Amino acid sequence: MRKYIIGAFFGIALTLSASAFADEFKSLIGLEVKGEMQVYVDKKPLENSAIIVNDVSYLPVRNYADSTGYKVTFNGNERKIMLDKEAVVKTPITKEEQAVIDYQNGLEYTNSQISFLKGSIAFQEAIVDPRSFKSDSEVTAAKAELERLNAELTKFEAKKAELEKK
Repeated sequence: MRKYIIGAFFGIALTLSASAFADEFKSLIGLEVKGEMQVYVDKKPLENSAIIVNDVSYLPVRNYADSTGYKVTFNGNERKIMLDKEAVVKTPITKEEQAVIDYQNGLEYTNSQISFLKGSIAFQEAIVDPRSFKSDSEVTAAKAELERLNAELTKFEAKKAELEKK
């Protein structure tokens, strides 16, 4: 009997402490969003709008921090979001540098397509039924697509090399 009383006491204490702890945080869950406002930093709009709840606007922290050059870190245990100014320095990218980046992205995408097609061709050749015209035409089509992508890859590499020389 004594164990039940002690257990009940600890259960009540735990329940009360959890609800007292929860009262420390103002939750927005269940509250009505009254509207949205576009936020501008240096005359440029942020990707996400601020919401308005109880006549208070709530700013999207990540978008704001990124646009102002802050590094964002989140501590879930302490329920804190930290912004550090010195950690991030954004340098402008020239059009030529952006073109090289774009071609590099094109190279990576084309290489991934080529890898996929090579795997697809190998799979289709492994399961192809020599009596099936459809299977043979699928392999031929995949090989033609592979050739097209290889030609595209060669163009990307040449253009990237040309841009890097500048």
